[in-house]
Amino acid sequence: MSRDSARYDGELDGHSWTVEFPIYIDCTYQNGRYDDHGVARHGYAADAPFIDSSRDARYHYAKRFGIEASYRLSEQSIATTSTQNPVVRLLYVVVRLLLQNV
Repeated sequence: MSRDSARYDGELDGHSWTVEFPIYIDCTYQNGRYDDHGVARHGYAADAPFIDSSRDARYHYAKRFGIEASYRLSEQSIATTSTQNPVVRLLYVVVRLLLQNV
C-alpha cells in the first residue's frame, strides 16, 4: 500500500496547464489468483480530502462502483412517457425501483 503522485503538463486553448494528483496503490491477497503470489494490485487516482490512505481509496471506489452498477441496472426497466407532470414521472421511477427490488 503506497501513495505516489502523478503530474501532467499540457496545453489547452493556448494556455499551459500543470495538473498534479495523488495515486494510491492497494494490494490485496487472493489465494493464488492474479499473479504467482496471489496479489491483486489496484491503482486509484483520487484527490479528495477524505482519502488519506490506499485503503480509504479502495473503500470509496468500491462504494462508487456499487452506485454506478445499480444505476445501470435501473436503466434496463425505464418507462417512457410524454407527460411533463413531475408527480407522474416520480411515480414511474418509484414503480421501476420497486419492481427492480422484487
